[in-house]
Amino acid sequence: MRLVSGFFGSVPNFQIHEHSQAFKIQIKLQWSWFYLRKEQLLLFLQDATHLVTKWRNRLLSSTAKLRIGNRSISVNHLYDIINNLAYTKFDHCLTKSDINPKDRQNFSSCLKLTSDGLLQILSENVNIQGTFAYLRMLKMIIVTYIEKKTTITERKNTRALSGIYSTIVNFTVHDFLQRAQKLSLLNDIKYKQLHDPSVDKLIFPVHYKHQNDRHSLSTQCQNEIDQLDVEQVIANAYDEAVDIFDDLEELCTSSLPSNLKASSKAEETIRSISAFVNGDVIDEVEDVTALLVCL
Repeated sequence: MRLVSGFFGSVPNFQIHEHSQAFKIQIKLQWSWFYLRKEQLLLFLQDATHLVTKWRNRLLSSTAKLRIGNRSISVNHLYDIINNLAYTKFDHCLTKSDINPKDRQNFSSCLKLTSDGLLQILSENVNIQGTFAYLRMLKMIIVTYIEKKTTITERKNTRALSGIYSTIVNFTVHDFLQRAQKLSLLNDIKYKQLHDPSVDKLIFPVHYKHQNDRHSLSTQCQNEIDQLDVEQVIANAYDEAVDIFDDLEELCTSSLPSNLKASSKAEETIRSISAFVNGDVIDEVEDVTALLVCL
């Protein structure tokens, strides 16, 4: 996947991005933090649930030795919390079965490992900040890709995309955005009908159960993708990553770039040393790339 997408690596005799059907990603010049190759034939999306369970399994592995700077990351820290009489299950939400390495697909334990109570206990002990940072990043992955905050109304509207006016079950992203904008426009019209007397009345059929429903409808229209504040999202993510490393006092934070622009300059160095030798990517390059991705 990494070699095909050209993410800090490539196969010298197989340039898939030069295919006649390949597309090009147009980005702004100031987006120096965009590391993906601009020419792509296909893109990859990883199963977020599988990614989370792999993150957990690496922590529970008896052979993997994880470290962040000079701080160790160990499942023994979690055993110490469970066996500590000062804490109850209500404090950390953990049981020994939640950190059983044989149960490799236990997603519910991933949620317990990132509970607010457990993270609070870990943050209070300066000797286990490595494990705290590791689980904190796991929490961010869950919040970003898995956590369900979609309202029932939004779910109903999404299902309505294949309603009485269309029997198509599968639709493209373009179709989805067009229909989502249509729903947003209808909600905006309904809101103005209810709360703005200067607007000419349009009568919408209303179910009798909702005749007295006068709660405010969302007036925010669906934004185009290119209008989203991507730069601010990336800047906030970088600040959060630096904050994680700042909490690790023994880590040499002076080696971290002072800002996102300085961090992006490392891309040229990593790409220059990235090589494909006898079918394997150099281990040192993998380690540096992993650190850069975290940042």
